Amino acid sequence: MSDAPIKDAPADAFPVSARNKIKRMHERGAYDKAAVFAIL
Repeated sequence: MSDAPIKDAPADAFPVSARNKIKRMHERGAYDKAAVFAIL
């Protein structure tokens, strides 16, 4: 099996299921600017 990414696959190539659906937590997108610059 190749490790190359699938670039030309259309978005609807694979059916969405409970296993492959992206689940994001809304709180995770907020970052304190000072904390980010301190890390970088």
